[in-house]
Amino acid sequence: MSAKKFSLLEAFIWLIVLLLIVLLASPIAMGFLFKDTYYQMLNEVSESTQLNVNIVSFDRGLYSSDVLLEISAPDMPMNFQFREEIVHGPMYLGLINQGKMPFVMGVVKGEMIVPQQFQAQANTFFGGRPPLQYQQIVDFSNVARYQVYMPAINVQLPDESGPIQISSSGLLMNGVFNLNDKTSSGELNMPSFSVNGQGGQANASGLKVNFSMRPGDTGLLMGDSNVSLKRLEIQPPGKDQVALHDFRISGLNSEVGRLVNSSVRLQAREVYASNDRFGPITFVMTMNGLNADALLKIQAMQKEVAAKQQQGIPQEQINAMIAGEMMGLVPDLIKQADIKINPLKVESELGVMESTLSFSVEGLDSNAPADPFFLLGALNLDVDMTVDEALMKQIIEWQILAEDGRLERNGEPAAADADEPMNDRVAGNLKQMQSGNWLRLDDGVYRTQLSMHQGQLVLNGAQVNPMQLMQQGGGTAAP
Repeated sequence: MSAKKFSLLEAFIWLIVLLLIVLLASPIAMGFLFKDTYYQMLNEVSESTQLNVNIVSFDRGLYSSDVLLEISAPDMPMNFQFREEIVHGPMYLGLINQGKMPFVMGVVKGEMIVPQQFQAQANTFFGGRPPLQYQQIVDFSNVARYQVYMPAINVQLPDESGPIQISSSGLLMNGVFNLNDKTSSGELNMPSFSVNGQGGQANASGLKVNFSMRPGDTGLLMGDSNVSLKRLEIQPPGKDQVALHDFRISGLNSEVGRLVNSSVRLQAREVYASNDRFGPITFVMTMNGLNADALLKIQAMQKEVAAKQQQGIPQEQINAMIAGEMMGLVPDLIKQADIKINPLKVESELGVMESTLSFSVEGLDSNAPADPFFLLGALNLDVDMTVDEALMKQIIEWQILAEDGRLERNGEPAAADADEPMNDRVAGNLKQMQSGNWLRLDDGVYRTQLSMHQGQLVLNGAQVNPMQLMQQGGGTAAP
């Protein structure tokens, strides 16, 4: 008996059938596989943001799964829920419409669920649309690319003093998270936001946030981040406008062994306050040699504080419980540190303020005792600040107004000189600071110089007792 021969057409048909079986069955297998990846993603979000992310329900289907998430945190007034649909791979044709390749491990599509008590307000602002939507695409190499979207707002709200117009261009965030090495990067954009009404106006434009992070060998996050704002203008009714133009702040963290180096740079082209223009403004601070183990303990303490807040323990009681522990960590944190501020510079129509600071601990290594009195003799500190006279008077006036406001809000008695003219109050404050040797006036410029070396503290050329200075919050020249 001869064996049956398969024609080329029959072989092709069987191949198509086999491929169809694989395509139909693979989403089922992908559903089981992707669930583990999904849980890993949630754990990473929870750990990196210190949010509690809980799965309320997980209904796995053949080709997709439905999930209900709940997110909570001690500082949040309520829990937030999110509805998600997980589309199982290996292929999702809906990505073709987005200009993306359809071959993926899975796609998570989610949206925020508005609590029932806020449904009316959400409908007013968002017209029945979800206030927050997002999508995560996870490829076969365990890399998740996500997009978060908040819709535009243009709504008018009634108010006793007149209608309030709120407008926003919406918010868009794109990011990448690698589940293998835990690296992440992202960028957030909000082109414009404004609130206008009889109670005042506020307008902002050009908000951008971007970051790139990775877990370091110390267990701390390393990387860089940037925040920039093109324009912020606030106009209170009957008061001077406050404005900030071309603002940018950036930060960078790196590590060397068990030590962490960090830097912060702040810049603003101009700031308007009290009808005066300030700018450009520059501030650069570097902090090198911070102890990573002390930083990790501080992070653990933050989690402990969050847990106590969830238990309903009053904040004052929590502060009292951790104050001693925090003070004990400071010597360990800085005993190999080198901290500099160079420069802090503010230019304005009233004059210029310039300041530099250098702080380091000399002659100690990681095995040195974390004793505050032992560290005191190893400190090197140099501070030099100059402020033009007119600008210093304006700064003192702002401080007086801020203190008056604080006393009024707290129901405390007004300052003893509250009824005096502001010019006299400013002059009195400056005179007191000069008599205490905190300031010296030379040719229209106020100057403060503070240094500490080998346990000797010198303020404007006069030696002072450092312990007395810290206890009193001020001091006079030592005899």
